[in-house]
Amino acid sequence: MKFSQLGHQIQVFAPAKVNLFLEIVSKRPDGYHNLESLMAQVSLWDTLVFEKAPDGELSLEIDIPGLDEGESNLIIKAARLLWAETGKNPGARMRLTKRIPMEAGLGGGSSDAAAALFGLNSLWGLSLTQIQLQTLGARLGSDVSFFLSAPAALCTGRGEICQPVTGGQPIWLVLVQPDFGLSTKEIYGALKVPQSPHSSEAFVHAWKRGMFTDICARIYNRLEEPALAIRPEIGLWKSHLISLGASASVMTGSGSVVLGLFPDADLAYKATRRIETGEPSGMMGNPGRVRTVRVVQTLA
Repeated sequence: MKFSQLGHQIQVFAPAKVNLFLEIVSKRPDGYHNLESLMAQVSLWDTLVFEKAPDGELSLEIDIPGLDEGESNLIIKAARLLWAETGKNPGARMRLTKRIPMEAGLGGGSSDAAAALFGLNSLWGLSLTQIQLQTLGARLGSDVSFFLSAPAALCTGRGEICQPVTGGQPIWLVLVQPDFGLSTKEIYGALKVPQSPHSSEAFVHAWKRGMFTDICARIYNRLEEPALAIRPEIGLWKSHLISLGASASVMTGSGSVVLGLFPDADLAYKATRRIETGEPSGMMGNPGRVRTVRVVQTLA
């Protein structure tokens, strides 16, 4: 994670993530699912600012009105977990600036929790290792450990077991958030676990070698099937991005964001402008209104 020291404050940049390959392997006895996913961090960040407070004082301020700033927020839970594990109760004031869309499949909540573990470990001088922080992160949520790992990783188990995947080049992406969210619980409730899951091996090989054409040919998300049954507009947005020059398109996570992979920045920004202005692309069907559209790159 990126961070900076601002006098007596610490600022941590919490990146969004995309799933470029996501297969569900099996249903677990605990109700969760085993998966295989190549996740990559992208150049879209929330920011968390930390400063010391009197012993025991813990507060969180968020720049979006109405978001929970109390005990059920993962940032507060991360701080409480650090207290419980280390026996230290130094206190902190925290301020979150949200830029990662919610109900989007971009992992904003998990990334914020990871940023809290990372930032408070530094602020409080706890000296916990990366492995220790990842272990704590897994207790907060399936994706939290990933954000304390490498910019790209093959994630297995519930998503908490992360094997860094190096190599390749940054890829230009256009992220489209339709004017609706999707419930992760509803998506998984409608999911049919495959009898013969797809292997991630070919995709990981393409990613390591930076083979853009092969990456585009092998992107996959098992959760698209239940998502399409609930919101067919997901498929229309995929087609729309292809018609605007994307080499491939896929829904990320449990949605609702749909991303397009573009060979260069110029095409990505042109597509974004056309989406923003509502310019028709000649495709059949109207994908509907868009909440946000952004150009990002995967992080090296």
